[in-house]
Amino acid sequence: MKMKMRMKTRTLQFALLTGCVASAAVGWCIGKGGRVEPPARDPAGRAISLLNSSAKSHAILISGDYGEVARGEVRLRGQRDADAVGEFFGKSRCATKLGADPVALGMIAELHFEEIIALLPRLLEEEPMQERLIAAALGQWARSDPQQALDWASAYLDRAAFTQARTSIVAAWAESDPAAALSWLREKLAAAARKDRHQLSTDYNAILTVWAQNDPAAALQVVLQPESSVGVHAWHGFSQIVHQDSQRDIAFDLVLGIEDEAARQKGLESLLLAWGKNDPAAAARWLDKNGYTDKGTQWAVSQRYQRLDPAANADWLFGRVMPENREQTLTTAIAYWARADPTAAGDWVEASGISLDGVAEQLANTLYRGSPARAMAWAMRIEDENRRRMTIGSVLRRLLNLSRLAGGSEEAFDYQSFTAATGMTVEELAKLSDEAAKSARSRW
Repeated sequence: MKMKMRMKTRTLQFALLTGCVASAAVGWCIGKGGRVEPPARDPAGRAISLLNSSAKSHAILISGDYGEVARGEVRLRGQRDADAVGEFFGKSRCATKLGADPVALGMIAELHFEEIIALLPRLLEEEPMQERLIAAALGQWARSDPQQALDWASAYLDRAAFTQARTSIVAAWAESDPAAALSWLREKLAAAARKDRHQLSTDYNAILTVWAQNDPAAALQVVLQPESSVGVHAWHGFSQIVHQDSQRDIAFDLVLGIEDEAARQKGLESLLLAWGKNDPAAAARWLDKNGYTDKGTQWAVSQRYQRLDPAANADWLFGRVMPENREQTLTTAIAYWARADPTAAGDWVEASGISLDGVAEQLANTLYRGSPARAMAWAMRIEDENRRRMTIGSVLRRLLNLSRLAGGSEEAFDYQSFTAATGMTVEELAKLSDEAAKSARSRW
């Protein structure tokens, strides 16, 4: 309650200072240098106040559901097409990231400086508070004065809302003057405590993302500067350029032209990692087409691929990895898949005909919950005798722990049901289970 009262007090103070006087009864607004107009109405009867602060302005201050007003196809002066979203949001991709109604964001993108000042107090009073639209409005303000926009956000928003708004402000700043935005960031980094570096890393990525979209060559030079790696992930922001079809080839050409081998490899892996997040199959085809077989670039694509389509990822790796390297590569891929869907992973391995101890061990230690018999069958496929015995013991110990959770005792555990599959006696199986338990305790 106290927080809410402070917010409302600040809002009133700010509204008075900026000269915007709004009447809740009639919804009229007086803007600096503008005129008073009666509220327009949308088809549902909600009031829409029009504020003209200059001959060019086409501002809208909406009371009620912003999205519903927009979807009601209200035609106001200067309203953007829903697909356009606004030049600032279109380049920085903030609209997509914030997830706000694109028409409402497009409306805010039409506002001028004075209108933003008038709009922000209104947005603060909305229930629930329109954090996404506030972030959009502050981003628009930042195109004229980013430092003032940051100061306002810091003074009037809580931590969560400020974090969201700050990303929008910094991205807008990078649109108009990326060098100045970067200079501000470096000053902050130099004085920042460790706990504040996460937000500064986010700011850095926002700056580099926008900069790379507008001038990839200049952005790359920033990434390659030694100070870029101080406390931030230098390549993350730049690598987002691969999501733009028109810029992707330019980005790869620039990175492949880097003279330093380590930096070139890091840049290439970063581009592939970013690309693979949305389209790992395309990134995989690019690797194959250009003849890259090193583990770094392969893993950059595979770790994304296995999340979206583990079967296609396994097929891709199986076809490109040399037989002598398959165990390590496929074991890692199958391990992730087996945790999510052990049955499908096991089916794929059986159909592929591969015989890999690491894969069999992983499947045995994953399938035991739903299919103990199949888990033991995988354990028996392990060719190395010591590894096979250890895996059998591990599966039995896991099953015993499940039995205990269900109220069973170790004495009553049914070792007999596994004697035929393993060719071992009850005593031998119990001993392997005990050894697995001791091994687990020793690791702790």
